[in-house]
Amino acid sequence: MIKKIKDNGIFIIVFIFIFLSLWYFGSNKNTYDAIWNYGYSLGIVKGQIPYLDFTMIITPLFNFIMALGLLISHEYIIYIIEFSLILTIGFYFLYKNYDKKAWSYLVLLVLPFYFPLVPSYNTFVFVITAIILYLEKIKNKDILIGILVACIVLSKQTVGIFFIFPSLIIYFKNYNILKKRFIGFIIPILIFVGYLLITNSFIPFFNLCLFGLLDFGNKNTIILNWYFIISFIMIIINIVILKKDHKNIALWYSLMGYSILVPIYNLHHFSIYLLFFSICLLEKIDIKYGDIIRNVSIVIIVCQSLFYYQINSINKIALSTGINNFNYIFLSKEEVKVINTCNELYLKYKNKYKNVYFLSNQTSWIKAINEEKYDYFSVLNKGNYGYDGTKKMIDEIKKMNKVYFIFNDLEYHKAKLNSKFEQLDIEIVDYVIENSTLVEEKGIYKVYYYSRK
Repeated sequence: MIKKIKDNGIFIIVFIFIFLSLWYFGSNKNTYDAIWNYGYSLGIVKGQIPYLDFTMIITPLFNFIMALGLLISHEYIIYIIEFSLILTIGFYFLYKNYDKKAWSYLVLLVLPFYFPLVPSYNTFVFVITAIILYLEKIKNKDILIGILVACIVLSKQTVGIFFIFPSLIIYFKNYNILKKRFIGFIIPILIFVGYLLITNSFIPFFNLCLFGLLDFGNKNTIILNWYFIISFIMIIINIVILKKDHKNIALWYSLMGYSILVPIYNLHHFSIYLLFFSICLLEKIDIKYGDIIRNVSIVIIVCQSLFYYQINSINKIALSTGINNFNYIFLSKEEVKVINTCNELYLKYKNKYKNVYFLSNQTSWIKAINEEKYDYFSVLNKGNYGYDGTKKMIDEIKKMNKVYFIFNDLEYHKAKLNSKFEQLDIEIVDYVIENSTLVEEKGIYKVYYYSRK
């Protein structure tokens, strides 16, 4: 037992580091992606069916896996612990594959702003890729590799579809290997299709995750910026390295990772792409530089942690208490105040009236705090409701009667001014404002009463 602990001591230390970093530096990063995904997993735990009961525009494997931890407790800190374990698994396989060079992975998790640490399907896809890279160097693992490639498709279909190509490119003349990988690939896919048919969510899935992507791409595409330019240079570097070693399948996986950026070229997705780009560098950096990479990585991590500790102190980050399902995580005092204010306003109306909806990026917080089930209003993002989805959502509102809508006015006007970069669907909020009566204002929140004409 002692020997096992000693042999795996590095991975225990890495898990503790990742957890503490995510807990203290990452849990207060209100990127919304983490809370939305937490909400999806919480909905699954409550017995809800993705696509049928609430909107999702990605395949659900990540959310089903993350739902397992929430069976123990609905507290968000459990979600953090589970994701820390997943990230540690990623380090484990990278370390087995690249030895001390894998320490660079920890640097990329925390630089520049801890985005890859925040729980989401994007980093989860990279962890699966890290496992595949390890298996690619072991014989007779083709069925398992096929299963894992399917797992990427079932975690984010728009990215996963590209991860089929490395096997096709490298083994296009080896029918036996391709056959085994296809068998492994088709098993999870058939299980998922069976799940969709059994739950009657097959058509909603295609509407949201296939046809709805036309709406999502049209309304959320961000291309011409510095992230696009820098990533374009990086992919050229990847291609140049690949041209010199075109039989190295790891370089093909690295290249496919570029798909994580499409169609939103922003800092969050660029941070994830750095992980995939690092693969082609790790493949080419000599192992003798492993000690240097480890030591430099530790120095960078320590400096980054000290810097953000000071930032968190200035922002008065502290352990939260008294917020159901969000206890024992680090939030700023201002954020706690905002959450409590909007929840008090929501409950004021919810306790009196049957139909109350919160139209905001904060809705997932409200749903989780009050242990409410999720619905199509829980994530009010452009392109989140299937093909021509905004019109369909407005048509649903037109059918409602005697409804109270609450929204964050500051968030709304920010989305109005920066509609290209903000995902909040302001068309839906606009319809409510134009066809309802303002009944209350409280700080940055407004309450409207809608009655069918």
